[in-house]
Amino acid sequence: MIYDHDHDLQNRGRICSSPISIGENVWIGGGAIILKGVTIGNNSVIAAGSIVTRNVPANTIYMNHIEPRIVKRKEANEDCNNHGE
Repeated sequence: MIYDHDHDLQNRGRICSSPISIGENVWIGGGAIILKGVTIGNNSVIAAGSIVTRNVPANTIYMNHIEPRIVKRKEANEDCNNHGE
Protein backbone atom coordinates (compact mmCIF):
# COMPACT_ATOMS: atom_id res chain seq x y z
CA MET A 1 0.00 0.00 0.00
CA ILE A 2 1.29 3.40 -0.93
CA TYR A 3 -0.21 6.44 0.81
CA ASP A 4 0.92 9.88 -0.35
CA HIS A 5 -1.48 11.61 2.07
CA ASP A 6 -3.00 11.53 5.53
CA HIS A 7 -5.29 13.67 7.66
CA ASP A 8 -4.25 16.76 9.56
CA LEU A 9 -4.99 15.88 13.18
CA GLN A 10 -5.38 19.55 14.13
CA ASN A 11 -7.88 20.23 11.33
CA ARG A 12 -9.79 17.01 10.60
CA GLY A 13 -11.22 18.25 7.31
CA ARG A 14 -7.79 18.92 5.82
CA ILE A 15 -5.68 16.38 3.90
CA CYS A 16 -1.87 16.64 3.97
CA SER A 17 0.09 15.13 1.11
CA SER A 18 3.69 14.73 0.02
CA PRO A 19 5.11 12.87 -3.00
CA ILE A 20 6.67 9.41 -2.79
CA SER A 21 9.65 8.47 -4.95
CA ILE A 22 10.49 4.82 -5.66
CA GLY A 23 13.76 4.18 -7.48
CA GLU A 24 14.55 1.64 -10.18
CA ASN A 25 14.77 -2.10 -9.48
CA VAL A 26 13.04 -1.82 -6.09
CA TRP A 27 11.26 -4.88 -4.67
CA ILE A 28 8.36 -4.23 -2.27
CA GLY A 29 7.15 -7.22 -0.26
CA GLY A 30 3.50 -8.05 0.29
CA GLY A 31 1.65 -6.07 2.92
CA ALA A 32 4.26 -3.30 3.04
CA ILE A 33 2.99 0.22 3.70
CA ILE A 34 4.84 3.23 2.29
CA LEU A 35 3.84 6.60 3.76
CA LYS A 36 3.92 10.13 2.37
CA GLY A 37 7.17 11.96 1.67
CA VAL A 38 9.35 8.82 1.48
CA THR A 39 12.10 8.25 -1.08
CA ILE A 40 13.25 4.67 -1.72
CA GLY A 41 16.63 4.42 -3.46
CA ASN A 42 17.50 2.20 -6.44
CA ASN A 43 18.03 -1.55 -5.94
CA SER A 44 16.44 -1.59 -2.48
CA VAL A 45 14.22 -4.25 -0.94
CA ILE A 46 11.31 -3.45 1.35
CA ALA A 47 10.52 -6.54 3.44
CA ALA A 48 6.98 -7.89 3.58
CA GLY A 49 4.86 -6.24 6.25
CA SER A 50 7.21 -3.30 6.74
CA ILE A 51 5.98 0.22 7.43
CA VAL A 52 8.22 2.75 5.67
CA THR A 53 8.10 6.14 7.41
CA ARG A 54 11.50 7.53 6.41
CA ASN A 55 13.81 7.54 3.40
CA VAL A 56 15.53 4.29 2.40
CA PRO A 57 19.01 4.66 0.85
CA ALA A 58 19.92 2.89 -2.40
CA ASN A 59 21.08 -0.74 -2.18
CA THR A 60 19.39 -1.27 1.19
CA ILE A 61 17.27 -4.06 2.66
CA TYR A 62 14.65 -2.40 4.85
CA MET A 63 12.72 -4.32 7.49
CA ASN A 64 10.50 -2.61 10.03
CA HIS A 65 7.95 -4.50 12.07
CA ILE A 66 6.41 -2.46 14.86
CA GLU A 67 5.25 -4.19 18.04
CA PRO A 68 1.61 -3.59 18.90
CA ARG A 69 1.34 -1.06 21.71
CA ILE A 70 -0.97 1.62 23.00
CA VAL A 71 0.37 5.04 22.10
CA LYS A 72 -2.37 7.11 23.68
CA ARG A 73 -5.67 6.15 25.22
CA LYS A 74 -8.81 8.18 24.78
CA GLU A 75 -10.36 9.54 27.93
CA ALA A 76 -13.32 7.48 29.02
CA ASN A 77 -16.77 8.93 28.45
CA GLU A 78 -18.39 9.54 31.84
CA ASP A 79 -21.65 7.97 30.60
CA CYS A 80 -19.97 4.69 29.56
CA ASN A 81 -19.18 1.62 31.63
CA ASN A 82 -15.37 1.29 31.62
CA HIS A 83 -15.26 -2.38 32.72
CA GLY A 84 -12.55 -1.68 35.28
CA GLU A 85 -10.17 0.11 32.91
